[in-house]
Amino acid sequence: MKKLFAIVVLCFSLSGLFASYDVQSNLAFPFERYDIRKDAMGGSRLALKKTGGSESEGFSLFLPSVGVRLYNIKNNISSFEAAKSGDAVAVALGFLNSIPAGFKDFMTVDAGVGMSLSPLSFYFNSRLSVMTAGPGNASSSMFIMYEESYDISLSHTFHFNKDWGLSLSFSFRPSYRLYSADSQSLSGVNVSDVSNIVASSTDSPDIMASLRTLILDDVPFSSGWALPICIYSRLDMPYGFSTALALNNLNGNYEMAYRGGLLAARGKESGAVDEVRYTVDVPFSLDLGLSWSGFWSGWKKGLADPHIAVDIVDLVGLLSGDLAEKGGLIDHLKLGARLDFLYMFSIAAGLDRGYVSAGFSFLFKVFEVDLTYAVKPYGAVRYGDSLDYLALRVALGWVS
Repeated sequence: MKKLFAIVVLCFSLSGLFASYDVQSNLAFPFERYDIRKDAMGGSRLALKKTGGSESEGFSLFLPSVGVRLYNIKNNISSFEAAKSGDAVAVALGFLNSIPAGFKDFMTVDAGVGMSLSPLSFYFNSRLSVMTAGPGNASSSMFIMYEESYDISLSHTFHFNKDWGLSLSFSFRPSYRLYSADSQSLSGVNVSDVSNIVASSTDSPDIMASLRTLILDDVPFSSGWALPICIYSRLDMPYGFSTALALNNLNGNYEMAYRGGLLAARGKESGAVDEVRYTVDVPFSLDLGLSWSGFWSGWKKGLADPHIAVDIVDLVGLLSGDLAEKGGLIDHLKLGARLDFLYMFSIAAGLDRGYVSAGFSFLFKVFEVDLTYAVKPYGAVRYGDSLDYLALRVALGWVS
């Protein structure tokens, strides 16, 4: 159990990467709230009417929601089977020994709270991500990135008649990021170094002290803020059709500072390294969404309420050159369908840039559980490098 505890600490607390992994190319992405229902639909929910979202009407309150994503599920089925015999150490080692090569996700944990009182809404979201890099398995390295975001939105819906309506939303999303890197490259500790620490001692306090020294003193950390803006509009039309346009991540660049170890990055110590400031450039995205939802009401809606959504991500990039390339449109396309029935259950499926996803949701009064299985692509070559993941989210909320 002592070794298992040390392995868990490793997965959640270590920061290790090879210096060849560049900060700019791997971390130039915006912070986004995980929407597991959206993931189940291939990431395509831009034009669907949201309950409790920034553009929804009425009052909504979301108490703490917690979500977990575990990656590389298909290659760890045998590790899960080891849990049947009660061998938790084998399960943990199985995940560590099946780390894929390259720069990949390992696990994420996210939590958030929110409240909406039209026309104003506020959401707080935080995320702890464990990522891996290297040749794979025990030879790879791991690092942690912590992120948090404050979403402040002002929205209003104009109802022209019972069929036509226009929703507008303006969101300001200050975001904070902390990760193990200097101003040029991600760096840290190899997994094998941690294994040596665990193997050399059976005393948990000694192991924890060694890991604490490794994390706080030896691993470089950077931290910084971004102040992105999102402008969203949705046009509701007859027969359940809607179209939406979103300008996401304006002014989304992260202004970072590298100060040395973790305590220095958090501002508690001056650190041995002089502060270095740099910018992580995160591009904006102009996205288009189309959707259709069942327009019937009464017992028909309660019995079965279907939804279909199509999103085109980054219109500027698509029209500026990708459209002429083979498969260019597919690289920007997200498709999804969802069926709500009996006011309690939902099943969904989708395609995200050609990669499949599926999910199931259960809602009872204020209690909601979402389960999604999906595949995430990595790199520019479609079908060349990907990783599957299993996501679970539990939430308490109330929507008027």
